[in-house]
Amino acid sequence: MRARLAHLGTDRSTIDAVIAYLQEIDYLDDFRAARAILRKHVRARAKSRHMLRALLRAQGIPDDVASQSLQEGPDDEARALDLISSLYPEGDAESIIYKKLLSRGFHPDLSAALAARHNRHY
Repeated sequence: MRARLAHLGTDRSTIDAVIAYLQEIDYLDDFRAARAILRKHVRARAKSRHMLRALLRAQGIPDDVASQSLQEGPDDEARALDLISSLYPEGDAESIIYKKLLSRGFHPDLSAALAARHNRHY
């Protein structure tokens, strides 16, 4: 909201007053915004917490709010396993799974371990 108003040429004191008012009437809530963004992106495709945190930051969500909101959801291992299961139900090649997880921001060690585990399972 702040960035949008600044882009429109609104002066800083007016922006501060508008933000304060919107927060006062509970119209502007960083936690609610973060949860909505996460719901949208988690449903669309599994992404790592690191990637989701960057997305929240780009949307203007403060780091402390982003961290707390991310703690409410599944950890990276669960997110990565969901991604693998949805994309490779038959246990496709380990290297393909590894590369897919890396492209979504998951840690290389976690990606390798889960790709190997998925292939052993099938």
